[in-house]
Amino acid sequence: MGILPIRAYFDVAEAYIVKGRLEDEGITCYIRDEHILSVNPLYNSALGGIKLCVQESDVESAMKILAELESTPLTDD
Repeated sequence: MGILPIRAYFDVAEAYIVKGRLEDEGITCYIRDEHILSVNPLYNSALGGIKLCVQESDVESAMKILAELESTPLTDD
């Protein structure tokens, strides 16, 4: 059982917001490449962004939650 990246972000705050939402659902998450990109943001494209990773067994559940988040409107207009 390994740890797999499921999303990449160019904004560390966005990655942590999504990480918090997944952890609220009981999914353990890890953020990878955050520190190197904080030191040198020009590496962002080369490294593929800040990666949100979960355990292999949680990938399906995490993807469902991410799909739900992406389909939810930002306002209630």
